[in-house]
Amino acid sequence: MIRIIQSLSVRERVMLFAFLVVCLLIWASSLSKRWEASGEVLREARKEVKQQEIWLKSEPLFQAQLEQTLSRLDTEKMLNGRELTAFVDSYARDHQLKHDIGALKTKDGPVYSRSSITVSFRNISLESLVAFQLELEKQRPYIAMEGLAVSANRADPRLLNARISLTSLSVNPSS
Repeated sequence: MIRIIQSLSVRERVMLFAFLVVCLLIWASSLSKRWEASGEVLREARKEVKQQEIWLKSEPLFQAQLEQTLSRLDTEKMLNGRELTAFVDSYARDHQLKHDIGALKTKDGPVYSRSSITVSFRNISLESLVAFQLELEKQRPYIAMEGLAVSANRADPRLLNARISLTSLSVNPSS
């Protein structure tokens, strides 16, 4: 190796040295970027750990707030998905409303379950629609109307077609 370097001219040695310096600078730049990236990841991890420590230390406070909030709710009025569907179907049948109930969608969580359905009323009068809305207001906050789309019936403009998205919440029993 030394013989090869000694056989090179001064110009070739300088160029080889410059090439090695450039390679070393590129490698150092790459190493520096990796160092900064890993340092940033470490800082983010430390920040997340500190926040998790705060959350874990505050767990009794959160549990007390949850229990206080749950004590204000009337669990008898809460409806799960099947009960929400039964409520809407019963109301519509009692008031002779033509209706279709869409598929039930339930999302279970650790504290509560959220159930959603879409109800379509055909040929409903404005008075009946308002009465249904008032019945839903009586069930508030246990049933919420998330969306309402109303269109006039082309055959009889006095009647409406309505599509209503309803959601209900029910608290899961604590484990």
